[in-house]
Amino acid sequence: DLLRTSKAAVKHVVVVSDGEFRTEEDTALRREASRMRSETKASVSVISIVDNFTDPRFRTLAENMTREGGGQFLPTDNAESVPVFVAAEVTRALQRVGRKPKPGEGAEAPPPLANAPPPSQPPPPKPPEPQPEQKPPQPQPPRVRLAVRAVAESPLLLPRPEPEWPTLGGAVAGDATFTAQTLLVAGDTGTPLLAYCNRGLGRVGAFAADLCGDDGAEFRREAAFPARVAQWVQHVLRAKPLGVPPPLLASVQVEPPAPTPREEQQLAAVAGQAPVAPGAAPAPASTFARELSSRVPELAPWLVLVLVLLAAGERLLRMRQLRHAD
Repeated sequence: DLLRTSKAAVKHVVVVSDGEFRTEEDTALRREASRMRSETKASVSVISIVDNFTDPRFRTLAENMTREGGGQFLPTDNAESVPVFVAAEVTRALQRVGRKPKPGEGAEAPPPLANAPPPSQPPPPKPPEPQPEQKPPQPQPPRVRLAVRAVAESPLLLPRPEPEWPTLGGAVAGDATFTAQTLLVAGDTGTPLLAYCNRGLGRVGAFAADLCGDDGAEFRREAAFPARVAQWVQHVLRAKPLGVPPPLLASVQVEPPAPTPREEQQLAAVAGQAPVAPGAAPAPASTFARELSSRVPELAPWLVLVLVLLAAGERLLRMRQLRHAD
């Protein structure tokens, strides 16, 4: 920004740092260096103090960035050589337009150091350090499979596998709460494997192992595995009614209209009569009973009148007894 309004013939930025920029910033920095070079006619160089822990990718990305900016990347592991590099960069930038640094502008080179490398060239790269001999990977011991045991009686565990439950390659270690109903445990330590618990108005279940991976391969090979998982899931689903019960006042039609032979036998047994074999004719009733049952509609008014007369007579007799008592 300071060089944007400058009228100088040479605009050159020298960045001196003992750190590294993040590799994901490479694209943005290269774009910025190219924009500076094209819009403000300013070039950029980087003098970086490096060591054995410097990321090799940083060196490559810094070279690409300075190439886009028209400068150069100068790494050094000697901090005392930084002033020499700065003076050399200023001199190189001025020489590109046929100028030399003026005395007093701070661009003159200080006396060379005894151990400093030539200012115009970066120090030679260090030979690569010998890599330690890589040992062949050791074969991993086979994983010990976890035995599964049932610790409670529940319909959710039926049918029981024979002779024992399948094993697991691994399970998530944990503890069941006091209110949980643990059905299966895994391993010698008895880690809860299958447990259910009420939560509010609902119910939750947990299986502490991966049934879809290699750990649950034996469980999946069991013939009853689909039905077993289905009833574990069904146990936590909300119960839904199969149909709406009919209202009490709704008219109900009985089919068939007459009792079945089996119902006739049951009714006869309740009434204390001899059971009638299915298809057999019922025992004939007496003649008087048949005539009386046929004349019930005709005799009903007279029977009611007789009942009223009996009640009136009882009332009069009661009043007479009370008068004699007085």
